[in-house]
Amino acid sequence: MRETAGIRPQSKSWRWGTALAAAMVTLGVTPWVQAQDSRISALQAQAQSAVTAMTEAQQTFYLRNRYFANYFGPLQSLKRFPTPPEYTYAIRTTTRGAYHYAIPQSRTLKAFVSAVFLTGKQTNQGRPEMVTIICKARVAGAIRPADPNYKPEDSNYQRPSSVGCGNGTLDVNAPLEPPAPSFPAPTDGTTPLPPP
Repeated sequence: MRETAGIRPQSKSWRWGTALAAAMVTLGVTPWVQAQDSRISALQAQAQSAVTAMTEAQQTFYLRNRYFANYFGPLQSLKRFPTPPEYTYAIRTTTRGAYHYAIPQSRTLKAFVSAVFLTGKQTNQGRPEMVTIICKARVAGAIRPADPNYKPEDSNYQRPSSVGCGNGTLDVNAPLEPPAPSFPAPTDGTTPLPPP
């Protein structure tokens, strides 16, 4: 192969790789990938629905019994929810809250965790006040996600109470994160520094 006008010739393996990629798109690999993506999205939606239903049932269970349920039977008697077999489900309770996990059995799915926390306050009806949150792992993987956290109000420091997702997870009900700011490229040929 000869080089012309400063263009490097491609190797045979590069040309075969390009031809193979073009053939895969032409023969329908793209629809297969799209079908896999929609299957993953559907399974994740089912897992999210399951932890959402567990959270709602847990609140009702606590109001009726004054303690949190630590297994599925009582929760499913209050609210039926599917548990897709592609996930393992778990509940962990404390005296101040309950956590519900949907942990994928595949590394292609994302995990979910929800929590119900007692705030220590009463509602106008005299019921215990509770806050909830549902979090999704930022990356796919067959691992238990970090627990959400609740920080009670601190009147000494005039800090309101807050609930948030743990490390590596994000609130499924939060607005989408804004895109990272883009900075114009310098015109003097230097490399821009990353933002502080």
